[in-house]
Amino acid sequence: MKTKIFLTLAGLFVTCTMRAQNTEVTWGYGDALPINEALMKICTQGNDTVYVVSANGMIARSADRAVSWDIQHPVTTQLNDIVFINHQIGFAAGNGGVILKTTDSGDTWEQVTLGTAQNINAIGSANLDNIWAVGDNGVVLHTTDIGQTWNVVTLVTDNSNLYDVKFNGSTGYIVGDNGTILKTANNGIGWTAQAAPAPDYNGNTIYSICFAGNKTYALVGNSRFNEIIFSGNDGQWQYDYTFPHILPFVGSIYFIDGNTGFAAYYAVITGGGEWMLWIYKTIDGGQTWNQENINSSYNYNFWINSNFAFSEDNSFGYFICGNLLMRTPPLPITIPDIIDENSDISNLHIEQQGNLLTISSSTKTILSNAIISVSGITIMQSTNNQPIDISTLPSGIYFIYTTFTDNTNNIVKWLIK
Repeated sequence: MKTKIFLTLAGLFVTCTMRAQNTEVTWGYGDALPINEALMKICTQGNDTVYVVSANGMIARSADRAVSWDIQHPVTTQLNDIVFINHQIGFAAGNGGVILKTTDSGDTWEQVTLGTAQNINAIGSANLDNIWAVGDNGVVLHTTDIGQTWNVVTLVTDNSNLYDVKFNGSTGYIVGDNGTILKTANNGIGWTAQAAPAPDYNGNTIYSICFAGNKTYALVGNSRFNEIIFSGNDGQWQYDYTFPHILPFVGSIYFIDGNTGFAAYYAVITGGGEWMLWIYKTIDGGQTWNQENINSSYNYNFWINSNFAFSEDNSFGYFICGNLLMRTPPLPITIPDIIDENSDISNLHIEQQGNLLTISSSTKTILSNAIISVSGITIMQSTNNQPIDISTLPSGIYFIYTTFTDNTNNIVKWLIK
């Protein structure tokens, strides 16, 4: 991914933007995870702990609400989902029939035996004794002993890929290719097929599903478009025409309860080849949707795999897509009074050659340069105007913090890698 350096200050510094526009930024960047990690799924446990899995077999854990991360690569295969049943017990699922289990809150992970090599795309549970996993070619697995043994359950006969399984009490759904929607009202003892709304969605995919009070929402589409559909207790699915269909792709949808929900929109910027992101929120059960203010513009790939997750008390929310991780409320900027309003920044020069970043000034003598995370942690530092090697700098958003020998003119700029 190419590093981008923006050399103008206006509109880039978070607190300055908030002062100037008098608007609240509701979503901001989480601290950077390793470079080139395509993030596949995020989940929370309790109020503080967050887990992320990636296409490179990474499992990352943050115990401080996405400020810092402990990172493992227990496998090299792609991991597609991660869930926690309680604080200690969790599962991660991935390609090639991989399911990993932890009993120590993610300190260690052990691969369990499944007896299938199919890609496992999602795991859902009603409780410790009722856990389900679904994947490619119609594979459905069920365990009643906390993942020690898994039994194959035949629910589809057309080898459709299955992409999501969710439970809310005794009610559960499995969704996938060819308009597949399966529902159980008795903890999986019996499953019945439901019909997606007209026009015919055969050949299209139900990507994900979520509960919202007395409604259930799902994301359906193909490579050219996505739509949101919903169902009430009667099991009749219909389009959500209240959602602002101004863009071609809806990336993900999530409801905290029957009233408050979030959805993400994506579009390719004309001629740019990059994706632009919007996040919308409803507080009236989807009757109206309003655009959120976010510190984000672009993400690069894997948009189908985006998803939201919220803490147990719903006070903190997270969103992933591609290499991007965001949090609401945003991480605080902990560098106080960092901008001198009287500074002349026109003579500060930033140049990148390969992985070397050089920061210099024609009018001041530089004491030090630093690259600082959005949470105020110094990641890299150099003295005078010595180049900074950013080859190992993870993808993310940073400040460039320059201090001069006269202790004036501390300058901050965004560094986006």
